[in-house]
Amino acid sequence: MNLNELLIELLYTHDCVVIPGVGGFLLNYSAATIHPVQHFFQPPSRTIAFNSAINSNDGLLASAISSKLGISFSDSMEKVRSYALDINLKLQTAGSFQFESLGRLLSTPDGLVSFEPEKGLNLLADAYGLPSFSSPAINRGTYHPTQPSGRLNRKPKRNSAALPVFARWVLMILPIIAVGSWLYFNAGPSPIQPADKASFGFESLTQPVDSKPAPETISNQAETPNDILPDVRPSKLKEEPVTEAEPVSPAPEGKGSEVFDCQEGRCYCIVVGCFANQSNVDNMLVRLEKLGIAGFADGLTASGLRRVCAGKYPNYQKAVADLELIRVQVAGDAWLYKL
Repeated sequence: MNLNELLIELLYTHDCVVIPGVGGFLLNYSAATIHPVQHFFQPPSRTIAFNSAINSNDGLLASAISSKLGISFSDSMEKVRSYALDINLKLQTAGSFQFESLGRLLSTPDGLVSFEPEKGLNLLADAYGLPSFSSPAINRGTYHPTQPSGRLNRKPKRNSAALPVFARWVLMILPIIAVGSWLYFNAGPSPIQPADKASFGFESLTQPVDSKPAPETISNQAETPNDILPDVRPSKLKEEPVTEAEPVSPAPEGKGSEVFDCQEGRCYCIVVGCFANQSNVDNMLVRLEKLGIAGFADGLTASGLRRVCAGKYPNYQKAVADLELIRVQVAGDAWLYKL
């Protein structure tokens, strides 16, 4: 077997190959280069160097021989020793040893060993088939700017087919007049009516109620049911299952338990929740009953939820007085509602 060919094969795939007793070959990557003056292009490569101080056996060469020839490692080591002995003998007698297609080792008078690689040697497998070459410089010629003769006419040429100024103004104003006329004749009252406010997250209550009772200003004008009160409930109706509450002390006498006939005049109630399922309505009524609060179900909201109210009050001041107590004992987001 030609160990020189095996050595070159190992140098393509390893960064260091050692011949025990002789030295080690080291390879380093070099990027592609372009000479700025000579225009010489050189592809990327792996440069090779030799170091005689690296002569310990790493087993790489012997393992490759054993794999190629199918012999034992000890027999491979014998071949490596014989190969190293032949190299050292030629260095002593002839002063050099030639590695075919790789380079040669030279023995100097002071006992050192140097390596001269083969010209054009490139041990980078990715650069296979990429030669070095020179390219002549590109002649770009001489640029001669031209000066226009005479003065330039910078006035834009008028298009004879363009519309007159009056016609352009008419075309711009007509759409504005048309839109304004349509809005004037077709626009009605605000599209958000009190009956539709539940779909936007609120039903009939739009302003927060202060915790302190405020004087009520009642006009003589007749009010319809479900008028907007100065209290606001949460911005979105969200049904949550009502579970059995922990025992809570009953409400004091006259707080949240006042019920009377309000048919002859307006009255107020405190809404503690709105539910879609009847079971949640019943659970809330049972909870109010355990707390000693008179509760009742009052109609449906615009979004189809059933209101559960606590107490009926003849005026706004009494309802506000019990609102905070209901919020503490029953529902923190309770609000006022006019029946």
